Amino acid sequence: MKHDLTLKSLTSIFILFSVFVFSSCRKDADSGDSRTTTANPMAGMYKVRGSMYNYNGMVSWTGPSAGLNQTDPISVPAGYISVIDLAPFGPKTATVIDSVTVTIPFANFLIPANCYYWGMNPSHTTITYRLSPSLLSGYSNVASYIRHFVPPTPTQKMSIRIITQYNDMPGGTGNDHIVDEVFEQQ
Repeated sequence: MKHDLTLKSLTSIFILFSVFVFSSCRKDADSGDSRTTTANPMAGMYKVRGSMYNYNGMVSWTGPSAGLNQTDPISVPAGYISVIDLAPFGPKTATVIDSVTVTIPFANFLIPANCYYWGMNPSHTTITYRLSPSLLSGYSNVASYIRHFVPPTPTQKMSIRIITQYNDMPGGTGNDHIVDEVFEQQ
């Protein structure tokens, strides 16, 4: 009897955890129905690589060099206290919001609402990105850079290199982080 009760409790916890972890960034979207099925060439699975550099306090950085390709090393300020390899957090899925917008998980964050929003012009030749409102509400000093972009075509998969610097507290009172993330559509 006790074993059955424990098993049922564990099963309930697993189901709740699964619903939380496997929810998409989509519910943090600004508008639209979450059941959107609009075709979008950015949608799908992405291989991920890159690093997250963590600092104790604020750092001064002018941003990454212009013209970086997807494999060039990034020059970040010295003094970071840890580096997280982002490859184990992939693959990641870009979820459609509409024909020119997708969401995809941010860095190593396991909270589904913490994501990037990628936007593309209707001809699919230029791209922009922003962080989800849930991320921006608690962070400050956010600087965003796109340093490599290959647009999707019928014969070519999309790839993008996104670099984001932010402070993890409002008003810059926390610790700085630099996220250098490369996405390659599969």
